[in-house]
Amino acid sequence: MAKQIPKSSSSNARVKVRVFEFEMDGSDDSIQDTMKTLAAAFSKGGTGTVPVTRRIRSDAAVVHQIDEAIDSSDELETDFAEDEHMIEDVVVRSASSPKKPRKAKTYEILNDIRFDSVSPTLPEFVAGFSPKNDFKKYLVIALWYKDHLKLAEINVRHWYTAFKYLKWTLPNDPDTPIRNLRALDKLSKGKEGGHSFINHIGEKDLEALSGG
Repeated sequence: MAKQIPKSSSSNARVKVRVFEFEMDGSDDSIQDTMKTLAAAFSKGGTGTVPVTRRIRSDAAVVHQIDEAIDSSDELETDFAEDEHMIEDVVVRSASSPKKPRKAKTYEILNDIRFDSVSPTLPEFVAGFSPKNDFKKYLVIALWYKDHLKLAEINVRHWYTAFKYLKWTLPNDPDTPIRNLRALDKLSKGKEGGHSFINHIGEKDLEALSGG
């Protein structure tokens, strides 16, 4: 006669089951790595510290949701906020700080230049053109130097001194308009290093301003 197997007294033992669920939002790689991390933690019986995977560097939302899920279970212990070695790679990238404006270049003014020694003076001459941008201002000044001060070639200090005299706002880099006007063939390179002169194309460009 077959023996009856007595019921185990353990059938009446108390069993504690905890189930939780959470959502994750992030890239495929970060979610896969996160699931592997949780699986490894659960396989240890729910005890110990859950390691941080380095693949979730910028997914701050995922990290926050994992924290909430883990905090809801008494069996899981974590030191996310205390162990800075574990969380050092979980970084939210801040927007890059704005670049500091470039410091304006300055030059020594030319003390041997007089803008009121001839007629028309420089202020009178530029008033006949009313230049509105730096390119036109540079061309007008170059033409005055050439036609009335009889300087065929000038350098950046000549423009710098004229701008100062006229109380015009200088570009941060006073060399830039010179390079650009050369590229546009409205200024030509002078024989002396660093010097330029207005050519016939640049003079033609000013005719519309003067009404000529």
